[in-house]
Amino acid sequence: MNSTATVGVNKRPKALSLHIGINEVSAAHYAGWSGPLAACEFDAHDMAAIAKAQGMKAPCSSPARPRAPRC
Repeated sequence: MNSTATVGVNKRPKALSLHIGINEVSAAHYAGWSGPLAACEFDAHDMAAIAKAQGMKAPCSSPARPRAPRC
């Protein structure tokens, strides 16, 4: 028995793009290295903006705004 899936012409795939920016980590978990990183949170915001421009839902979170639903 053959089965085929059809997709409507006007339907677009749904997409979700998640962006998390972490500028430092716990030194207790990384042998004393605190992981100072310069712009990871900014990069997450920039990538979320690109995803949104492509029609994706792009939630984003950072330590400064841990419960922020959007960047």
